[in-house]
Amino acid sequence: MEFCSCIVVLITVAIGAFAWVKYVGLEYILIHYRWMFVCLFLMPISLIYDVGMLIRSWIIFKLNSAPDKHVEKVRKVQQQVNYRMNAVRPYILPSSWSSLYINM
Repeated sequence: MEFCSCIVVLITVAIGAFAWVKYVGLEYILIHYRWMFVCLFLMPISLIYDVGMLIRSWIIFKLNSAPDKHVEKVRKVQQQVNYRMNAVRPYILPSSWSSLYINM
């Protein structure tokens, strides 16, 4: 019973607020009553977005970065390092540079 009365009150307030915004103008409301826009629209949207991103990052962690795959990822990095070490020839200085003498 209380739930229905709360919904009726919220609907009445929403209709009254919509009528007030329509009468005064949306631009006036956004300029002079910015706190209403922030508190009633931006903060709930921001909260929903943050919760969604938290759930998304948790799912990605559980599916892709699980501790079970640690050994597999380490092997992949080791293969990349070995490939890089074998594929790239180390830089060799010209012989003239090795015979330089600096008198200090």
